[in-house]
This record gives sequence, C-alpha cells and structure tokens, in this order.
Amino acid sequence: MRGFRIELMAGVAAIAIGLLLPFAAGAANVDDRRDMAMEKLDANHDGVVSDAERNAARQARFKAADANGDGFVTREEFAAAGPARDAGRKNKMFALMDGNGDGKVSQAEFDAASANMRERMKAARQD
Repeated sequence: MRGFRIELMAGVAAIAIGLLLPFAAGAANVDDRRDMAMEKLDANHDGVVSDAERNAARQARFKAADANGDGFVTREEFAAAGPARDAGRKNKMFALMDGNGDGKVSQAEFDAASANMRERMKAARQD
C-alpha cells in the first residue's frame, strides 16, 4: 500500500509539473521580451527609458512604416511593417490609429494612439 501511495504522489507531482511548466516558460518569455524591449528603447543604457528615448523610438517606428516617405502610413504600409500578425488584427490596430478615418495615419495620429496605449497599459498594471 505504501508503494502505491508513493507512485500515486509521484504521478500527481508529474502531472502538476506538466501543467505548470508552460506557464513558467511563458513567464520567462514575457521577461525576455520586456528585457529586449528595454534594451532597444534605453539608448543610453542607464536602465531608464526617458520620454526623449520613447519619443525617438516612436518616431523611428513611424518613419520605418512610412515606406514612401510622404508623412503618412497607409493600411498597406502598416500591413507590411512590423511583426507578422494576422490581417484581421493588423486591420483592427490600423483602424484604432486612424483617428479621422481617412485611410492613412499621420505622425500625430500615431503619437496619439501610442499615448493612448501607454495609458491603458499603466491602468492595467495598477488594477
């Protein structure tokens, strides 16, 4: 009977580890992504992302997305820029940024959308 209990406990422990391991790996990925983002944004490597560094990074992202350099990012340019995502998600993101609905995003609209997202993220962290 004692051997059965030990085997049962070992089996339960193995199942628990198997169920929790993906969450631990996900947490590591989140930490890795945060560290990579910090490394990219923190231009002077002082451990703090200043407003100037954040603004410079945002302007660089907009400029990179504005493939033809006309000062606007079209839906097509946005779809081609940045990380690969499904078209539905990119369309939704573009619609959120295109404040006046003219089918293109100006630097001001891009900045406003970025500020809005930053505020939502701050609020989510406080909850």
